[in-house]
Amino acid sequence: MAQSPSMLAGHGFGPLDVATSGAANPPESTRFGFILFILINAVLLVRPGDLLPALDQVPIYETLMAISIFASYRVILAQLTWASLMSRPLTFCVIALLPAIFLSNFSHGNLYDARLGAFAFFKVQLYFLLFVGLIDSPFRFRVLLFVIVVLVTITAVLALLQWYHYIDLEALTPVGQWTEVDEETGELGEMLRLQGPGILGDPNDFALVLVSAMILCAQFLFEQRRWLVKPLLLIPIGLMGYALGLTSSRGGLLSLILGSVVVITCRLPWRRSVPLLLIVLPAFFVIFGGRQTNIDLDDDEDTFQGRVILCRDALVLFHGAPIFGIGYNMMADENGTVAHNSYAHTYAELGLFGGTLFVGMIYLAVMAVYQLKPKTIRFKDDELRRWRSCVFAIVAAYALGIWSLSRPYAIPTYLVIAIVATYCNLATTRPSPVLRGVNQSFFIRLGKAGIVCLIVLHVYVRLMLA
Repeated sequence: MAQSPSMLAGHGFGPLDVATSGAANPPESTRFGFILFILINAVLLVRPGDLLPALDQVPIYETLMAISIFASYRVILAQLTWASLMSRPLTFCVIALLPAIFLSNFSHGNLYDARLGAFAFFKVQLYFLLFVGLIDSPFRFRVLLFVIVVLVTITAVLALLQWYHYIDLEALTPVGQWTEVDEETGELGEMLRLQGPGILGDPNDFALVLVSAMILCAQFLFEQRRWLVKPLLLIPIGLMGYALGLTSSRGGLLSLILGSVVVITCRLPWRRSVPLLLIVLPAFFVIFGGRQTNIDLDDDEDTFQGRVILCRDALVLFHGAPIFGIGYNMMADENGTVAHNSYAHTYAELGLFGGTLFVGMIYLAVMAVYQLKPKTIRFKDDELRRWRSCVFAIVAAYALGIWSLSRPYAIPTYLVIAIVATYCNLATTRPSPVLRGVNQSFFIRLGKAGIVCLIVLHVYVRLMLA
């Protein structure tokens, strides 16, 4: 006899519990849009066009987005009303970045790039609005995040198969990076770094997504009540961890460390979390050796030193155009490459206007989850309360990871912000203090976050280059 959803939930169906206590069933009117949105994420993370050459010219993502927007336009428009924007500070920041991007080029008389840049970011905004609008129940929240774990695991497996030459896909070809000269042969060494397809086609981008997926998978492991199933969830964590090591991403390792610290300290009291951290943290440096744990501040050829110099150059460009910046996507033209720091990069390209919005958005996302402390906030149900450590770890780890990457306009950045916004909408009846409307306090918070970030950036550059 088939079991009902409530029976499955009562027996601990695990990550994909069919029902959540007190949660309403997902609305029928947006169910088709939700299914389409899952497919959109599958195309983004697995990239069938990169894996199958025959699909390379087929606009799969664009087609799915167009159909999804048509099917779900009501949930998009509902978020763009004045009342909605004034009550949702994170969405306000994401939307306000569009005029900041347009003005960054338009202020220099560059209408062509202003239009192109605004349209490119508009597509990212649509992804964000679809996420926040369609993920309107704990059921959908869990399902989508579980699907993301599965998709990232698939991508990691494919990348590992490419690494060991079991398959031959150009999009997954490891990136070669020159290293120091071999003392015996006198030849310049080369280090290979694992990467993913499409938007994950950079070892550092791939590393940050792997870290987020590992944290999510760990949460599903914690929530799983069947002890025979728990070991199965360790397999994807191990695969993604192994892939993370092959990316040789220092930022990825630091993000994993921070995410682990957040999860442990949020889930355990200090008397238990501190001894555990004293075991876990040294283990990371043993497991992830080599380049990921080796930083030489005196080596001009070290990529860490080079990124500090690029960050300094971005601040110099910001000082030359402090209000609206030098223009969206203009730093590579001005400096030959990006800043490799999302915060400095945004200030350089978008000035105080756009830079403060971006930094403020990240600050609000981190603080919004931090302020949802179980002792002071009433959660809608116990499961959503337990998800706090996972969401907090993801956003904190990503905020640290983009310190060494320029990804202020990339979809993974707004995927993380959307996870936070959706969780805060679903978890409590009363939002965090930082998300209680776009008002005077909101703008003061953004201004303070921007000032602190600029001070930290300048101090960071001076100390590292001293």
